[in-house]
Amino acid sequence: MNAKRKTLNKRTYYILSGEGTGEGTWRYVTVTDRGIKRMLTTERCGGDRWAKAYSLVRNTILTSPVGVDIETGDARDMSTVYSMLHF
Repeated sequence: MNAKRKTLNKRTYYILSGEGTGEGTWRYVTVTDRGIKRMLTTERCGGDRWAKAYSLVRNTILTSPVGVDIETGDARDMSTVYSMLHF
């Protein structure tokens, strides 16, 4: 029963991470809320790098995926990122 409960708490997040002022690299992971915080801390390497995590929200009006930054709440168009990672 515990294994089922753990899988229900996992979500898919899209991580954008990079170094300096570069564009960064996208990847997606399926982790818990606590796990994504740990991943961002590891990605940031104590200040040498930057990282943001987005949770995907489907916009039913425009039918394009929208990502919401889990720390700031800022929205971002994810249509190009979504198609790049899933096709």
